[in-house]
Amino acid sequence: MNITGIHPITDIDNYNSIRRLEPLQAESTANAAQENGQQSRSAEAESSYAKPKQAEKQTSFDYAGQYDPKAEYELKGTDSDLMSLDVEKAISDMKRDQVLQQYQFFVGENLGNGSVTNTGIDWEKIRTSENFEIQQKQGAYVRDIALFLRRKTMRIRPEESVCMVIDYQEKLVPAVAEREKFLAKSEKLLHGMQVLGVKRILTTQYKKGLGDNIERIKEAAGEAEEFDKLSFSAWGEKAVRDAVPENCKNIIICGMEAHICVLQTALDLKEAGYRPVLIADCITARDLADKQTAFLRAQMEGVTFSTYESILYELSEVAGTPSFKQISAIIKA
Repeated sequence: MNITGIHPITDIDNYNSIRRLEPLQAESTANAAQENGQQSRSAEAESSYAKPKQAEKQTSFDYAGQYDPKAEYELKGTDSDLMSLDVEKAISDMKRDQVLQQYQFFVGENLGNGSVTNTGIDWEKIRTSENFEIQQKQGAYVRDIALFLRRKTMRIRPEESVCMVIDYQEKLVPAVAEREKFLAKSEKLLHGMQVLGVKRILTTQYKKGLGDNIERIKEAAGEAEEFDKLSFSAWGEKAVRDAVPENCKNIIICGMEAHICVLQTALDLKEAGYRPVLIADCITARDLADKQTAFLRAQMEGVTFSTYESILYELSEVAGTPSFKQISAIIKA
């Protein structure tokens, strides 16, 4: 007995051909009628018979027949060779990219003309620089990149600068760490600013409750504008903002406390397009851990740091002048 629809002499190719569909269906109908004697059921089965799928136009044999061993195919990875890979350089490049991404996160990457928030950075040039070294110590990479980026605009000149003296107040000063060293260096800094003609702006935080600036600081600052504030950031006071000359680029900052008024002032100045310069040995807090943390934050935000002696010599620029002789005497005193 034959299985319905399959001939013993029919090869697979012919069976799957559409041309064989009608004979196969007729044969199936005849066999069913002979066995069961029910032509109607056979006709119904024939009408519901599922048509076979049309054969694919090309098979794997067709593709194999078309293959040309002499032809050139553009296959990805044909030039890859692990033996020739410079692993050390590849790892170095990855680290460079990672460092730059972290730095971009903190300082931004918008391009502009002169604004501190728009640094005009050619990141690709920096990434491929032969002098760019990846530092392993925490925070070192930010310092290195910051110096690299600012090497053309780092000079701080007296005619483009203001010194902001923050909150040396009567009820705050007795509580701060390393008080005498902090006050002595602050005095020298302010005497030097007088000699160099750098404008001084003094602030107090809620003068009614915390008192006025101490006399030795007011004397060292000489003729200076003074402003009381409620905002922790000195830049939050409109009167302070109005006191800064239009040609000012650099705000030299000394005072207290490092992690509150000093830090917030520096961040606001940076955002406003100025270069805040924190004089590290003329800034303090009640707890030196707060000072250290504030400096790390400011550093990550791209704030510039200096010391009282370094900034006075930088502002002097050359030796042999009358102002330099006075500065030298102040530092040596």
